[in-house]
Amino acid sequence: MKVENLFSISFTHEYFSLGGSFVLPVPTAQTQQQLKRLGWVVRTAGNELVVAAETDATGRLRATPAPETMLRFWLKITDQHFVNYTDLPEGSQKKLMYFGNQNANASDPSKLHTGNAVSDTDFILPHTSVFDTPDEGTLVLRNTAGQTIAQATATPPRTTLALHHTDEGRHQPALNDNNLQPVCLGIPEMGLHAKGMIEISLAANAAQPCITPDDKPASAQYRIHFAARSVRWKYLLTGNGIDTYTQLAITDLRRTQYFTGPENATLINGSKALVFTSPDNIRFSDKPNGAFQLRRNCIPGGNAGSVVFDRLPRPAPDMLHGNSNQYYSEIIVHL
Repeated sequence: MKVENLFSISFTHEYFSLGGSFVLPVPTAQTQQQLKRLGWVVRTAGNELVVAAETDATGRLRATPAPETMLRFWLKITDQHFVNYTDLPEGSQKKLMYFGNQNANASDPSKLHTGNAVSDTDFILPHTSVFDTPDEGTLVLRNTAGQTIAQATATPPRTTLALHHTDEGRHQPALNDNNLQPVCLGIPEMGLHAKGMIEISLAANAAQPCITPDDKPASAQYRIHFAARSVRWKYLLTGNGIDTYTQLAITDLRRTQYFTGPENATLINGSKALVFTSPDNIRFSDKPNGAFQLRRNCIPGGNAGSVVFDRLPRPAPDMLHGNSNQYYSEIIVHL
């Protein structure tokens, strides 16, 4: 008897230079029962999930699942600053991330999302039994196999469907055969604040199947990749001696890129500040992706002046301000 990997899912993020730790996949209650019945095991290490199964002397699975079997995992975000340094669409806090191997990524079948990184197309509405129905007619809810799991006569403005607690995963509601926004059904365990769901189909026609046609583990490798948020960097220079400095400038080490400013501002404690802002967005990263210095008597394209700070501090993702149009990371520097 051997234990072989059926599949693995790795989670990567552009923000981290060495992998980092930001997400924890947790099997749903229904999937936990399925895994126990099949004798399969789940391992999580770092940002990777592995599902393994026992095989016999021929390398075939000792327990063969039904072709329609789906394994589902809730996604728990473990880093409190994840939403700050991650490029996520507006309004995503009210939705769930959804990933699955039913639809292949056109350029990379190992990815469980449609683009190069997680985007707005990978978010759907969370669990609900109430649907907006502005018109009368018939409301139908179908699973990914196209089977109808709930149906009701629709009455404006909303209609409630009777759902079973085992109804999980991506489902498609339709009003009078017109598709509504897809929903992700399922109730996380008490205390689990899930931000997404992964569905792995064990069917042979799934993208990059995890079971071969002769019932052997395929060791499929799936990936989910997050992009880092890009923001403007805003330096706020303050201190008792700020008026003694002339012609201050913030620039890169080669003096080819200058921050705009200074602009006068007042901090919440009443102190005077000079504000410099990067002309373009700069991507968040846990390693230096830009080194800037503060110079005095510095004129762009002219006098280089002298260095006040050789290396200004980099922004932290917990200091994020702004709105959907523009975000800023503020860094206070005391002179």
